[in-house]
Amino acid sequence: METIEMPQRCWVTEDDIRYFTHTTTPSSMLRATIPPGVYEIMIGAGQWGLKTLTLKAEPLVEDDEGPTFDIFKYIEKFLDPAVEAKFHRNSMIYRRGILLHGKPGTGKTYTIYRLCKLAVERGLIVLYRPNPKGIELLYNYLQATGVTDQKIVVIWEEFDNFVMGDSIDPSMLQLLDGAKTLEGIIYLATTNYIDRIPDNIKLRPSRFQRVVEIGPPNASVREAFLRKRLAVEDHHLIPSLVKWSDGMVLDGVKTLAESVICMDEDIAIVGQTIREHLKLDVFTEPAEEA
Repeated sequence: METIEMPQRCWVTEDDIRYFTHTTTPSSMLRATIPPGVYEIMIGAGQWGLKTLTLKAEPLVEDDEGPTFDIFKYIEKFLDPAVEAKFHRNSMIYRRGILLHGKPGTGKTYTIYRLCKLAVERGLIVLYRPNPKGIELLYNYLQATGVTDQKIVVIWEEFDNFVMGDSIDPSMLQLLDGAKTLEGIIYLATTNYIDRIPDNIKLRPSRFQRVVEIGPPNASVREAFLRKRLAVEDHHLIPSLVKWSDGMVLDGVKTLAESVICMDEDIAIVGQTIREHLKLDVFTEPAEEA
């Protein structure tokens, strides 16, 4: 498992809470520098703070094409100072929203991991699954302490859990709309169930400028995945495994390989069984085994 570890911890005092609610302007504000890292916002008992997180992700093959690669190019372009200057020159709010959707196991979590790693390397602060109040607290703290150019990435994994139900937190919509004028923020949301995201969120370009489906890996990615995972003496099975795993997410590819290599199951039988279970096209003729 790959990990991102950020050992620092930064807490903000009760005085800062009062500052942000504009009830007082304390003379002893904590002016700690928040280092780049991945954080969870903790709110309660008159305090709020940032708890550092260690993200783990199973290393996958990094594709240099397709929707995931396009996302990283899009984010890199957004972080270009020249692009930021164009936003400001035209009095446009400097922020972006990206919504990723797809079946479980298509690599959305690993995409988040890679983005977090990129963001930390670029000096950004990453907030993992924060509520709108927490985002505002951090943003206002940075502004109040003179850190006006700090970029923030907001990660909403399983975003459908944030917006399901009869009512959606108005603060969430205001953040996505830019009504609160929080700038320098990238919102990245993921879901396995795009149908659970209300139309007034997923169909409003002003809220998510990119709505991207992450599909199953292509043949070259599946082949590279198997070459990375399998012992050399089993590499002769890769062509058949790649063919039978067409349309499968990597979890299915791994299950197929385990069944054929470790359990000595017939690839045609187990392949058809898995494909029927996943409601994929069934081959009319057995694939040739290597």
